[in-house]
Amino acid sequence: MKYFMPSLALFISMNCSAETYTIGVEQADFLPHYGVDEQSSYQGFARDVLDMFAEHAGVTLVYKPLPVPDLPHVRSSFRLSSKTEPQVLAQFDEFLASRRADIEQLKNEYKIEDSINSEYFGLEQWKIDFLKRQKAKQQAEGS
Repeated sequence: MKYFMPSLALFISMNCSAETYTIGVEQADFLPHYGVDEQSSYQGFARDVLDMFAEHAGVTLVYKPLPVPDLPHVRSSFRLSSKTEPQVLAQFDEFLASRRADIEQLKNEYKIEDSINSEYFGLEQWKIDFLKRQKAKQQAEGS
């Protein structure tokens, strides 16, 4: 098994084709960073960055949502890791450096910095929505 983690807990395993990787992604909703919808489709900023990398590297990525305990998990790290595919890490590092402007543009589109500076930092979207509804309700009752 090959490991590849940009803070959202991923693992990569190589399929039959040398150019296709299956990436285990956290089955959670932490948008705009990443999320999995009802159809198990991986989405968000991380998906777009990984898709850009796949195009750049000429590989195919297949996303497989998994529960957190089934993934190698390091919440505080934005580093990638792989025990058996160091060339993937080298390609990803080169990609990040060469496409810095594109990634910054994606950050702006997804308002990544806004969510990092939010009072709700680190919370899943459903919790944020709940807290905002509670706050609105309390403000309406206080009016």
